[in-house]
Amino acid sequence: MEIDIRPLQKKDFNAARKFAVQGMHLEWYTGNVVELYLYSKYFWYLEISRATIALGAHLSDELVGVLRADMDDEPKVFANCFYRSFVRIAEFLRSKPRYKRKRHWNKMVK
Repeated sequence: MEIDIRPLQKKDFNAARKFAVQGMHLEWYTGNVVELYLYSKYFWYLEISRATIALGAHLSDELVGVLRADMDDEPKVFANCFYRSFVRIAEFLRSKPRYKRKRHWNKMVK
């Protein structure tokens, strides 16, 4: 058994996204599978769009790990308009309040 380190390919993205869910225990924070899927996509696209080096560790053609780095003044490996748009939309939606609180400025709390 030998682990091969080679450039990450787009076909490896789904496995890498699942590593992020498992490694960061995102399922602890939500029971909604759609929310979990979308947040993991957001996180993966955010990180991979910043990467200047993206390598995958493969064991028998199965992805077992990801190495990524962001070096100054180097071109991004996966600079994609779709990834940037997805991240911006997700950040916009995350910044919106989920509910509005009624504020009663006339009443003082004792």
